[in-house]
Amino acid sequence: MTACQLSVAFGGAAVPSLDRFRVAAEHCDALYLVPAFLSPDEASAAASAVFRARRRWTTLRNRRLQVWGVPPVPPTKAGTAPPQARPAPPPEELPPWLRALADRIAATGALAPLAASSSPSPSASPPALNNCLVNEYRPGQGILPHEDGPLYEPLVATISLGESCLLDFYKKQPDAPDAPDAAQPASRPHPDFSIAVDPGSLLVLHRDAYLAYLHGIDESFDFVVAPPLVANAADFIRRELDRRRADALDRGDTPDPDPNPEIPPPESLLVHRIGTRISLTFRVART
Repeated sequence: MTACQLSVAFGGAAVPSLDRFRVAAEHCDALYLVPAFLSPDEASAAASAVFRARRRWTTLRNRRLQVWGVPPVPPTKAGTAPPQARPAPPPEELPPWLRALADRIAATGALAPLAASSSPSPSASPPALNNCLVNEYRPGQGILPHEDGPLYEPLVATISLGESCLLDFYKKQPDAPDAPDAAQPASRPHPDFSIAVDPGSLLVLHRDAYLAYLHGIDESFDFVVAPPLVANAADFIRRELDRRRADALDRGDTPDPDPNPEIPPPESLLVHRIGTRISLTFRVART
């Protein structure tokens, strides 16, 4: 698909409301996971667009990344030039395929809480998603517990492609340093809770999920999905078993038999990280 065709494909599907996709409500009040936000074909097209894009990758120790769109403007510190005297960062629009995905996210109503914070008018429109961080994770790679921080509006919307992952959440400590990659939970090796994230899904976090928690991905080759640590364990396990049966059929293998509706699925499941995961993290950069 060309970028234009991707824009049409991503923009043409019905968009679900976030209201019924809230997860981990016992921990925070604004965390949502939409499992099949993209169809398998759309997710495959999006992953292909990432690798076809003429964009230089930045390689880090535990992953590589691309940054698209408007860069945030750091606040002025004492002794520096006022904002109007500093050169503005070069403006950059999201490419059509990312803009189409951003518009689909906006159509869920995910950005509505930002309208109230950006303008006192009840009819104000929310700001548009203008920044996208693309991360590539291979098996065994992850990211330290971190926060996206004050350079962005307090909302993150992430589309996952390729593989599942386990996203860990750590309650921020009042006396911990306010730094984006500060490993505050180092003395507490276990997260407060986790969310199992499906391929093709949309994860939205704002309010306390953004401000009160750090989030990260363990550098592991597998993970266990089980309650009570994994807040959405039962739902994810059902979907993952369905994916495994579908994958077996695609390979021509004999899949496990369809589950007996009278027998509940297993309470825990081991997931091996065998492929590459791409995350498209959309934000509103403050300029």
